[in-house]
Amino acid sequence: MVLLVPRWGPRIERCVMTMTERQVAVPGGDLAVLDYGGSGPDVLLIHSAGHNAHTWIEVAPFLAQHAHVYAFDLRGHGQSSAEVTEGSMQTSDDVVRLIEGLGLERPVVVAHEFGGMYAVAAAVECPAISGLVLVDSAVVETTDAVRDLVSMIADPMVLDLLEERFGLGRSGPDAASLAEYVDSYVERIREDWMARTWDGEAARRLVLRGVVIAEDGSWARRPTLQTVQDLAEIPSSYPYYPGRELMETLGCAIQVITLTSGHFAPADSVADRAAANPTWQFVALDVDAEALNTHPRLVAAPIVAFLESLRSEAPST
Repeated sequence: MVLLVPRWGPRIERCVMTMTERQVAVPGGDLAVLDYGGSGPDVLLIHSAGHNAHTWIEVAPFLAQHAHVYAFDLRGHGQSSAEVTEGSMQTSDDVVRLIEGLGLERPVVVAHEFGGMYAVAAAVECPAISGLVLVDSAVVETTDAVRDLVSMIADPMVLDLLEERFGLGRSGPDAASLAEYVDSYVERIREDWMARTWDGEAARRLVLRGVVIAEDGSWARRPTLQTVQDLAEIPSSYPYYPGRELMETLGCAIQVITLTSGHFAPADSVADRAAANPTWQFVALDVDAEALNTHPRLVAAPIVAFLESLRSEAPST
């Protein structure tokens, strides 16, 4: 099924909701979790490499009106103490551990951009996952295309570009240097073509979630470039290498949300994919790649509809 959803004005209103910080133990440390509460099906949100759980801070409250919503920081990101030690697919194992550690029942996993790789691999390992939602994710491409993209991310020139643009891995000695860094980051984001539609508040929240402050007041921005490079390491022998071919082996329901001006999976190819995969639901949103911040209600709407469809199809008890 294909749905084309037009843009709803320049910005959708915000929905404010409190959240609870939690930690789930995994090998090598903890994963930091934001529990948005809510009643209904369990939903686990996965951000992309280089970001953190605050990627979802605008969308999550809309979802929490219909579900119990959790977001977490990947290894080496945000406030999670666990580091990447075994490459990218260690993260898919973490998704399974989170489902068990949080006691989630038949959760729907919603993933953004590169987070889709971890979500699909986790769904292979964890039959308890009842559905996947993939937002602007390259994982719907062929395995070869995903492999090429992952290799590109690990290229030293690309890593240098990420460091220059977004200040990954920066550090400083005190609060004054942190304030200077955050202000310069926000200004850089406002001028950057990759994130030109962000507002200053969204950029400030995201960067501060990724800062760890030591007892002596020194600070470090996470992830580091090494973490991003480690996440790009997927052995060719890995049995669950992400891509469209792996997705086609899954038994759970799948919703693919493409953005007309997104980073991945251009919407103009949605019809072809839908014809080849009639059991998947495709939604094309007429927005750019920063829609999670600029149009959160628009992004949340098809996800809520997907949750409702799963609920109606579930066997009665």
